[in-house]
Amino acid sequence: MWSPKEDFLKSSNMYHFMQWVNNNYNINLNTYQDLWNWSTIETEDFWVSILKFYNLQYSGKFKEVISKSD
Repeated sequence: MWSPKEDFLKSSNMYHFMQWVNNNYNINLNTYQDLWNWSTIETEDFWVSILKFYNLQYSGKFKEVISKSD
């Protein structure tokens, strides 16, 4: 099975996103599985981090990114 070389991984957007999350949330994500686990456990933090990291433009303000009751 193919697996990418380390330099390829470190040039990926996912790697840069994980490093940003690690620095901004004081956690230690190292693999896709780590990121996936964090995104399913800390759902609100994950979606806020997507907004911030990718500098997504939106109008209005929000209290929460995702409703925990849903």
